Amino acid sequence: MSAEDLRLAEPSLPYSSIYRTLAALIQAGAVRRLAGIDGNARFELTEAVSGEHHHHHLACAGCGAMEPLVLPAGVENGLERAAAAVRRAGRFTVESHHVELIGRCAACAARLRRR
Repeated sequence: MSAEDLRLAEPSLPYSSIYRTLAALIQAGAVRRLAGIDGNARFELTEAVSGEHHHHHLACAGCGAMEPLVLPAGVENGLERAAAAVRRAGRFTVESHHVELIGRCAACAARLRRR
């Protein structure tokens, strides 16, 4: 969900209030900011709040849509092993990871093929 989505749902809310509230929710660990491919940030509840399983995202370079993606266990385990190796090397304290696969949704891919 974007700040624009929130504004459309409640037009009387000023953007300043929306962004202040989102910032407070991020700081509290209730919401995570996703860097949208179209330059517009998206926001989602953290897994601890939503109760959802850990997931990543598919991001459309055409329309900016983002959808959840659960990676295969082997890939997820590989990411965890890489994070552990970084921690052991003392280079960085990894707190979490997030992957975005960037491409085209079915509708945008079809539009490109028709051109």
